[in-house]
Amino acid sequence: MSVYHSLQWSADADHYPLAVKPEVTVTEHKLSWHQPAVLVMDDFLKRTPLRFNRSTPLPVVEQKINQSTERYACIVDSAGGLIGMLSKKDIHGPKSIALATQRQSSWGELMAEDMMIAVSKIPQVTLLSLNKARIGDAAATLQQANAEYLLIHDPRADESDSVRGVISRLGIVEHTGESVRLYHWASSFSEIVDAL
Repeated sequence: MSVYHSLQWSADADHYPLAVKPEVTVTEHKLSWHQPAVLVMDDFLKRTPLRFNRSTPLPVVEQKINQSTERYACIVDSAGGLIGMLSKKDIHGPKSIALATQRQSSWGELMAEDMMIAVSKIPQVTLLSLNKARIGDAAATLQQANAEYLLIHDPRADESDSVRGVISRLGIVEHTGESVRLYHWASSFSEIVDAL
C-alpha cells in the first residue's frame, strides 16, 4: 500500500504573475539577391494559378482576384493554353480607363483579353536555366525586358513545352524587400499618344 503526503501549500496572495513562455517576435527572413532564383518562382505544380478565359468580363476577374490572395491571373484560350497575364493593379489602371473611353463603352464591358499582357511580350526562360540563376539574375532580366513577369518553361522528355511557373516583379519585392525598378520607354508613336 502506497502512502501519499500532502504538499505544503498556501493561499495568501491575491495574484501571481504567470510563468509563460515569452512571446517571440518572428522576424520574416528576407532572401538575398544571391540566392537561387527558383526560390521566388510561383511553381504551378505546387500551387495552381488563378485562370480566366480570354472572354471573361473584367468585373468577374476583379471579383475573383479580390477573393483570392493572388496579384495576377493567367489568361487562357479555349484549349486552356496560356495566352497572357493580367495584373490585379491593371484591372482598374489607367490603361483600362483609356481603353473603355476609346471604345466609348463602360469599364464593365472590357474583357480579360483586353487588359492582359500577351505571352509574346513576356520574357521566357527554361527551368533548366533558371535553376542555374540567382534572384538578381531574374531581377536583371525583368529590368532589361522592362517586364512585370518572367515565364518559366519546362521542356519535357515527350517534347511538349509547358509553362511551369512565373516570377513576378512584385514577388521578388515581397521575398527580398528590394524593389525591381522598371522604366517604360515608348516604342511607337501610338504609345506616346496613349501616354498623353
